[in-house]
Amino acid sequence: MASRKKKLTLTFIIGFITIIFVLPVLYALGVPRGEVVLTALFGEGSMWAVIFSLLCIGLVIFGISKATK
Repeated sequence: MASRKKKLTLTFIIGFITIIFVLPVLYALGVPRGEVVLTALFGEGSMWAVIFSLLCIGLVIFGISKATK
């Protein structure tokens, strides 16, 4: 069990460091934020943008839960 906890902790730390270093680089390269992309795809204040976002978040959570088991 200690090995699994150590692996999860290491995965979290690597993910956190990746976010800290990758997001500023993407912003500097001009990659638009998620809000801008959703507005361009679905329009301002669209309910479909919320549904799409929740679906993406759900898929990520499902994938993480499958990967950690």
